[in-house]
Amino acid sequence: MVMTVKAQKLTEHKGRPRARDYDDVTQEFINMAIGDYHAHLCAEGPMPDHAQETTLLNMSWAKAFQTTGVNLVQTAQLTKLITNCGSQVRGKLKAKLCPLVEVMFGFQSSQTKTVIKKN
Repeated sequence: MVMTVKAQKLTEHKGRPRARDYDDVTQEFINMAIGDYHAHLCAEGPMPDHAQETTLLNMSWAKAFQTTGVNLVQTAQLTKLITNCGSQVRGKLKAKLCPLVEVMFGFQSSQTKTVIKKN
């Protein structure tokens, strides 16, 4: 028998929501879902449209449920916690891939017009 659990928010404050605002069970679930969502963004495409983002989110939610055994009620605030980190993932991915692309394709990193033209 699977029991559905509602997230218990422990801290109220102004500003963006954080996983640490919730109880330990919810934090574990959300952190698992965020990690899986990051992996999907890196593996399947860092710039998903809304439909793809929803699909990735649902897959990550299901994986977190499977891993933790907690059937957490999906709320707008909890899903926002997971999807808001997408731009951070894209930035980290870009920072790691730029040097690799430079080497693979013989690009040079410079802002001079001659280097830009050569690239």
